[in-house]
Amino acid sequence: MKVLGTIEFFYKDKFFVVKTIDKKAAFRINYKVYGPDLTVIGKAIDVLGPLNEPRVLVKLTRQQPRLKENTKVFYETEEKRRGGKKRE
Repeated sequence: MKVLGTIEFFYKDKFFVVKTIDKKAAFRINYKVYGPDLTVIGKAIDVLGPLNEPRVLVKLTRQQPRLKENTKVFYETEEKRRGGKKRE
């Protein structure tokens, strides 16, 4: 798990915006986002803002009453292997 960033603000009780720390994660979408207790809290659905300070829009999977602004959130890195068979 890596730190994605901190929650900047909530929008309509279904979404929140994360100010990113890891710029590489900001340019991907459709990955799971985890809360401070490492449970899934949502899914990254869009990237907003300028390239030097990107924000990630996250859709909540269900209501999370304990989440507050400035809470650190995490994401899981998925290293996809390209190619076919593993050579020996």
